[in-house]
Amino acid sequence: MATDGGCVAAGEKVIAVTGTGRGADTAVVAIAAPSTKLSELHITEIICKPLETKSWPAGVRPPLRPDSESHEALT
Repeated sequence: MATDGGCVAAGEKVIAVTGTGRGADTAVVAIAAPSTKLSELHITEIICKPLETKSWPAGVRPPLRPDSESHEALT
């Protein structure tokens, strides 16, 4: 939206913050892109994200993807 509105140039490194009505809880560093070229939007770093979500309560790990079975499980 910021790129579409001319506030941020496409390709510029930005920090995007989002959340719910209860406050911001997620932030990423990203390379900006207009909404017409979402494939050019790249998240380069996750600054913070919720530990617990509706899908995965704290302490419960999502199942491993088949292509990641060779990696050791995180504790």
